[in-house]
Amino acid sequence: ARPKDVLVADLKFDSLLDGDRRAGADPARRSLRFGDGDGGADLTVTEVGERVSVLVQVLPAQKCDLEIRCKGSAVTVSTNEAGNVEFEMPSGLLSLIIRPTRSPQIRPLQTAWVRV
Repeated sequence: ARPKDVLVADLKFDSLLDGDRRAGADPARRSLRFGDGDGGADLTVTEVGERVSVLVQVLPAQKCDLEIRCKGSAVTVSTNEAGNVEFEMPSGLLSLIIRPTRSPQIRPLQTAWVRV
Protein backbone atom coordinates (compact mmCIF):
# COMPACT_ATOMS: atom_id res chain seq x y z
CA ALA A 1 0.00 0.00 0.00
CA ARG A 2 1.78 3.07 -1.26
CA PRO A 3 0.61 6.45 -2.61
CA LYS A 4 1.65 7.09 -6.22
CA ASP A 5 3.65 10.26 -5.54
CA VAL A 6 6.19 8.81 -3.06
CA LEU A 7 9.74 7.55 -3.48
CA VAL A 8 10.58 4.22 -1.81
CA ALA A 9 13.15 4.07 0.99
CA ASP A 10 14.31 0.45 1.10
CA LEU A 11 15.48 -1.28 4.25
CA LYS A 12 19.29 -0.94 4.23
CA PHE A 13 20.10 -2.29 7.71
CA ASP A 14 18.22 -4.25 10.38
CA SER A 15 20.14 -5.20 13.53
CA LEU A 16 17.77 -8.17 14.00
CA LEU A 17 18.76 -9.62 10.61
CA ASP A 18 22.22 -8.16 9.99
CA GLY A 19 23.54 -8.35 13.55
CA ASP A 20 24.48 -5.25 15.49
CA ARG A 21 28.24 -4.92 15.24
CA ARG A 22 28.58 -1.88 17.52
CA ALA A 23 30.45 -2.40 20.78
CA GLY A 24 28.06 -2.25 23.72
CA ALA A 25 24.94 -2.52 21.56
CA ASP A 26 21.77 -3.03 23.62
CA PRO A 27 20.11 -6.34 22.60
CA ALA A 28 16.70 -4.97 23.72
CA ARG A 29 16.85 -2.30 21.00
CA ARG A 30 16.44 -2.92 17.30
CA SER A 31 18.10 -0.53 14.86
CA LEU A 32 16.75 -0.03 11.35
CA ARG A 33 17.99 2.17 8.49
CA PHE A 34 15.87 3.04 5.46
CA GLY A 35 17.08 5.04 2.51
CA ASP A 36 17.29 5.94 -1.12
CA GLY A 37 19.86 8.09 -2.87
CA ASP A 38 18.61 11.36 -1.38
CA GLY A 39 17.52 10.61 2.17
CA GLY A 40 15.96 8.22 4.60
CA ALA A 41 15.52 7.52 8.29
CA ASP A 42 17.13 5.70 11.19
CA LEU A 43 14.73 4.00 13.60
CA THR A 44 15.39 2.60 17.05
CA VAL A 45 12.65 0.26 18.25
CA THR A 46 12.27 -0.79 21.90
CA GLU A 47 9.60 -3.15 23.27
CA VAL A 48 7.32 -1.61 25.91
CA GLY A 49 5.01 -4.44 27.00
CA GLU A 50 2.64 -5.20 24.11
CA ARG A 51 3.62 -1.95 22.39
CA VAL A 52 6.83 -0.62 20.91
CA SER A 53 8.54 2.73 21.29
CA VAL A 54 9.96 4.06 18.02
CA LEU A 55 12.60 6.80 17.88
CA VAL A 56 13.01 8.27 14.38
CA GLN A 57 15.92 10.33 13.02
CA VAL A 58 15.20 11.71 9.53
CA LEU A 59 18.21 11.85 7.19
CA PRO A 60 19.28 14.48 6.31
CA ALA A 61 18.18 16.16 9.53
CA GLN A 62 15.21 18.46 8.87
CA LYS A 63 11.72 19.26 10.09
CA CYS A 64 9.22 16.81 8.57
CA ASP A 65 5.70 15.53 8.93
CA LEU A 66 5.69 11.74 9.38
CA GLU A 67 2.65 9.69 8.51
CA ILE A 68 2.79 6.57 10.67
CA ARG A 69 1.02 3.69 8.94
CA CYS A 70 0.19 0.63 11.04
CA LYS A 71 -2.62 -1.89 11.54
CA GLY A 72 -5.00 -0.26 9.08
CA SER A 73 -4.66 3.25 10.49
CA ALA A 74 -2.50 6.31 9.91
CA VAL A 75 -1.44 9.07 12.30
CA THR A 76 0.69 12.11 11.51
CA VAL A 77 3.37 13.50 13.84
CA SER A 78 6.01 16.18 13.31
CA THR A 79 9.73 15.95 13.92
CA ASN A 80 11.71 18.68 15.63
CA GLU A 81 14.17 20.87 13.68
CA ALA A 82 16.84 18.14 14.04
CA GLY A 83 14.56 15.57 12.39
CA ASN A 84 13.80 13.60 15.59
CA VAL A 85 10.50 12.29 16.91
CA GLU A 86 9.49 9.45 19.25
CA PHE A 87 6.14 7.66 19.43
CA GLU A 88 4.55 4.44 20.71
CA MET A 89 2.47 2.04 18.67
CA PRO A 90 1.13 -1.51 18.83
CA SER A 91 3.53 -4.23 17.70
CA GLY A 92 2.97 -5.13 14.07
CA LEU A 93 3.54 -3.78 10.57
CA LEU A 94 4.94 -0.26 10.19
CA SER A 95 5.72 2.10 7.33
CA LEU A 96 6.49 5.82 7.49
CA ILE A 97 5.81 8.49 4.89
CA ILE A 98 8.28 11.35 5.34
CA ARG A 99 7.22 14.77 4.05
CA PRO A 100 9.75 17.63 4.48
CA THR A 101 7.84 20.70 5.70
CA ARG A 102 10.27 23.33 4.41
CA SER A 103 10.71 21.78 0.96
CA PRO A 104 7.20 20.78 -0.17
CA GLN A 105 8.42 20.45 -3.77
CA ILE A 106 10.50 17.41 -2.76
CA ARG A 107 8.63 14.15 -3.28
CA PRO A 108 7.66 12.33 -0.05
CA LEU A 109 9.66 9.25 0.92
CA GLN A 110 7.96 6.07 2.19
CA THR A 111 9.84 3.39 4.08
CA ALA A 112 9.42 -0.25 3.19
CA TRP A 113 6.95 -2.11 5.42
CA VAL A 114 8.55 -3.92 8.38
CA ARG A 115 7.20 -5.86 11.35
CA VAL A 116 8.18 -4.28 14.66
